[in-house]
Amino acid sequence: MKIKEAYSFAEKAHEGQKRINKEPYFMHPKRMFQLLRKKGADSATLCAALLHDLVEDTPVTLDEINKRFGKEVGFLVDGMTKISGDLEGTARKFEKYSKKDRRLLLIKLADLEENLSVLDFVKIIEKEKVKNKYLRFIDLLKRLSRTKLEKSWINELSKKAEKKFRD
Repeated sequence: MKIKEAYSFAEKAHEGQKRINKEPYFMHPKRMFQLLRKKGADSATLCAALLHDLVEDTPVTLDEINKRFGKEVGFLVDGMTKISGDLEGTARKFEKYSKKDRRLLLIKLADLEENLSVLDFVKIIEKEKVKNKYLRFIDLLKRLSRTKLEKSWINELSKKAEKKFRD
């Protein structure tokens, strides 16, 4: 099954990496996977959630993901991959890709929600930068959302983020 393979592949690729809160980095895609599974996401979406940070944070290439997991998963991973140092470029890329495949909205929502869990570990100086990134993507997701699930998740996440950034 591709999900088990993606899980093992991502866990191994992130081996030795730590998050800002000192936990193993793999906990981030694992929790995204769990959030999306509860929302009823399909296997390609779940695989992409597990693999979404590999291209930017490990030596794994998009070509390798395409070959190993297929172009569908590769497209989703590419849609989630940031353009280094360019928030607006990343947002435009995400918007373009998500218009072709709406599952990216759910993956991004899981990513943003899971990242809120480590916000307390971000230095105060960096919080404003993180807040701007969140607000940029929340606004974009609100514009792109169509389904009841997308809209309710965005509203729920907006409230959580608002509270976190206020504290």
